[in-house]
Amino acid sequence: MHKNNKHQSKYNFNKLIEAEPDLKTFVFENDFGTQTIDFANPGAVKLLNKALLKTYYSIDYWEFPDINLCPPIPGRV
Repeated sequence: MHKNNKHQSKYNFNKLIEAEPDLKTFVFENDFGTQTIDFANPGAVKLLNKALLKTYYSIDYWEFPDINLCPPIPGRV
């Protein structure tokens, strides 16, 4: 990621869930006690992206067909 990318640190999942409540079903605590999602799950990544866009970029509507590839937003900004 670029050094100025605002997503360098851990995600604040509580804040992201406020923006996109459906994300909560995909958030779990890993073996290290950190909240995360399964990044291999396209549905989880899509909801994470929606939450990030709402929370940090004021984009309230972002949608595309589930059959399309959904790369994680943080690596693209």
